[in-house]
Amino acid sequence: MCRSSVDLPEPDAPINATISPREIGRRVDDIIDFAGIGEFIDSPVRIYSSGMKVRLGFSVAVHVDPEILLLDEVIAVGDERFKRRCFDHVYKLRKKGVTIVLVTHSLGQVQSMCDRATWLEGGELKMDGDAIEVARAYLQQVNSSESGADDDQHEVGLEMQGRGERRGTGEI
Repeated sequence: MCRSSVDLPEPDAPINATISPREIGRRVDDIIDFAGIGEFIDSPVRIYSSGMKVRLGFSVAVHVDPEILLLDEVIAVGDERFKRRCFDHVYKLRKKGVTIVLVTHSLGQVQSMCDRATWLEGGELKMDGDAIEVARAYLQQVNSSESGADDDQHEVGLEMQGRGERRGTGEI
């Protein structure tokens, strides 16, 4: 079987990693299984959908024993099964001491995956610190701006055990 799709990623691939052909050969089965693109692995990458490219790129990136891993909205791609595989693998990498830089708009991912968060807005640093505190501050700012700063109708975030954040005026 030809596994040309798992050779060194193309220069414009979503995730690039430097790995020797010998090392790819040793890990190719794990990379292919993780990517979950099935029989398409033997097709030219140029015919892959953008999601398939991201899945394969992510798979290569996490199977090269990175010291630092940059994830830029990559976990937003794919079905639920693939997302869970990604999260499980990222947690394993964290336990091994890998530094992970997660770029996301998902407050849930920030709160569940990160110890520290940096909030950037318009290219400027708004806040840096504990991930949960940064996420709360961001949500408060969004809620405040949505309400138009009207004290009578300000929106509040309500913690509901096991259900995440809920938004509303708080009125019943």
